[in-house]
Amino acid sequence: MKIGIQIERFIPTAGGAEAYTCNLARLLLAHGHEVHVFARFRGEVPEGIDLHEVAVSGWLRRQKDLSFGRHADRLALAMDLDVLLGTGKTFAMDVLLPHGGTVRRSQEQNIALLRCSLHRRLKAFFNRISPKHRIARRRETCQYTRNPLPHFVAISKMVAEDMKRFYQIPDARLHIIYHGVDTERFHPARLAPMRHQVRDRYGIDHSRMVFAFAGHNFKLKGVRQLLEAAALLRRSGRQFVILIAGKGNPRPYQKLAAHLACADNVIFTGAMQRIEELYGAADVYVHPAWYDPFSLVVLEALASGLPVVTTRFTGAGELITDGREGFIVDTPGTVSHLAETMALFFDGDRLARMKTSARLLGEQYGCERNLSELMKVLELAAAEKRITQEQGVEKPSRYVTPA
Repeated sequence: MKIGIQIERFIPTAGGAEAYTCNLARLLLAHGHEVHVFARFRGEVPEGIDLHEVAVSGWLRRQKDLSFGRHADRLALAMDLDVLLGTGKTFAMDVLLPHGGTVRRSQEQNIALLRCSLHRRLKAFFNRISPKHRIARRRETCQYTRNPLPHFVAISKMVAEDMKRFYQIPDARLHIIYHGVDTERFHPARLAPMRHQVRDRYGIDHSRMVFAFAGHNFKLKGVRQLLEAAALLRRSGRQFVILIAGKGNPRPYQKLAAHLACADNVIFTGAMQRIEELYGAADVYVHPAWYDPFSLVVLEALASGLPVVTTRFTGAGELITDGREGFIVDTPGTVSHLAETMALFFDGDRLARMKTSARLLGEQYGCERNLSELMKVLELAAAEKRITQEQGVEKPSRYVTPA
């Protein structure tokens, strides 16, 4: 098939959505498909993939976002594609795969993480009147109410329920497909040699318990709560280190760690080009997110043989059986529960059992499984498109987008 993919950043190190999309493009190419990518920013493009650079105009971010959507759609519609996959900010797609979940749920959870009820009310009011937030909701509404309605891929049951709750997406247009992971790249045997190398790099004792975290949005991914749990864990006399990787600004959190008297237990690594090194150095992965539609890093950690502690606000947590491959806490806000859960891994026998179970679970969600399930949706959308064209329905030159 001749498949188009729209994504703003075709850069595998830019985030989970970008890493997934770049790998998807390579897999589609390897399976004999013709792949066209429409992107504003690009990294290294694998040979055989046609990259169409999308120019944008405007000074404000919302202007650039709207410009990207319009221009990416115009380029894609000018080509005779069998099917077009959008990942966000565009409107002409036949299939929409929003890695960030829904804007409305994300805004809800950004309010929920505030501790003060007055602050939550003020934040809710600000979101209602803020041009930035209103435009984001309007743009999403255009995508979810477009005619003809595209197919929607939800990367977790949580996201699927949000799509139904906010936009009443019918079951016939809604497909739940969990992400896939490279089970060879993230293999415990391959990562084992990295354990001492990475620990030596950061001055960590080889026998010390190491928890890992990776994410760019430190606030929404629960880094504050992770540090507060670390302070409680330290007071219990546990010896441990938490490696925190990501592009977020570490300074406020370093100050918080110092205030909580746990700065010696926390190392901020910055963004890691080879994320597998993080998993290789660690014993347990902790992801206390307030909202994460799926979280590819959770699946990578499982495949790497790391038990995972996460929350019910993380879609990837749906894969985990509580107490077998990891633990699910109800909310990051219950810091004492998070600390108590992390403390359970100091039992060596339990840790060893859960490492084995984590790897077995990760093996079930390889990239080929994800591709196979996604191809069924792409083929369905392509077939509908062909029927429409055969019936003589004029192909739209553009779609209605938010002003």
